[in-house]
Amino acid sequence: MAYGPIRSVDFEGNASLAVFPNPASDEVTIFFGETAEATVSVRLYSMDGKLLMEQRHVTSGDKLQLPNGLASGAHLVRVMVEDRAFFQQKLIIERP
Repeated sequence: MAYGPIRSVDFEGNASLAVFPNPASDEVTIFFGETAEATVSVRLYSMDGKLLMEQRHVTSGDKLQLPNGLASGAHLVRVMVEDRAFFQQKLIIERP
């Protein structure tokens, strides 16, 4: 397996991400550091790397509806800025 170089992206020191509630069932609210005029999208992945959802043109404080068929368990939320990974956080889904 080959790895590429690690890249550091600094948006004026505002590197933070909050996704709540966590655990979640139907929707989450997402807060992240300001990214000026950049295009921001949020992607939800299974823990094995499968893309489950993508929401484009997201702003900090938006509520995101989780897909109906999403299984309970651990998932990964990734905030993308101009199509590059900026933040990521584990999200636990609890469905009845």
